[in-house]
Amino acid sequence: MFSYLNITSIISDPVDKASECGLVCLEIPSCLSYNLAVFPDINHKLQCEILPSDMYSNSEKLIASPLFHHFSIVVRLLF
Repeated sequence: MFSYLNITSIISDPVDKASECGLVCLEIPSCLSYNLAVFPDINHKLQCEILPSDMYSNSEKLIASPLFHHFSIVVRLLF
């Protein structure tokens, strides 16, 4: 079973490839995670939901889903 973070998205748009969703998230400073559809729609696109929080801050909102994967962005600080 996959997972879905059930919070309001910043942006919800279809993408051609899974990697595009991660890149969109990295370009938006307020993005901390994203939900990505497991299966493409009739136009062969994957639904990408950019989120302002992650599963660590909202663990009670993380639910099992047969339709989405949830990904959190890892931020490293280099000193």
